[in-house]
Amino acid sequence: MNQVILIGRLTSDPELKFINTGVAIAKFNIAIDRTYKKEGVSVTDFIPIEIWGKKAEYCATYIGKGYLVVVNGSLHMDRYIDSSGQSRVFAKVRANSVNKLSVPGSNSVNDTNFVDEANHGSTTPSSNFTDVTSTSGETDEDLPF
Repeated sequence: MNQVILIGRLTSDPELKFINTGVAIAKFNIAIDRTYKKEGVSVTDFIPIEIWGKKAEYCATYIGKGYLVVVNGSLHMDRYIDSSGQSRVFAKVRANSVNKLSVPGSNSVNDTNFVDEANHGSTTPSSNFTDVTSTSGETDEDLPF
């Protein structure tokens, strides 16, 4: 099974291109922090993402630099020969779905729209989801545990 689920922030706006047949391809990178337990050092990984079709057009229109997203897809290894004749391998994630979690500068998770393989690129409004980050004047003392 080849399945990848990543959460990260876009490092730039998606780049939208169309191939000869008219199919859209959006490419972007997401930044993901990871911490080494022993040293407590944080390192950022930059993961290339590629999404096709109507979902690519959605991404190019509705998400941009700084957006926190969840990407669900598969890992692909591309091979090519560079200008010096060396064989190179390039890893990327081909996305099946991209969920927008928050807008730039926001620390809360607000699922406003998402693109999903099962919906064939359609968007789902946030009215189907509950915002678990909102508080209605509750404090920690109000919690039963």
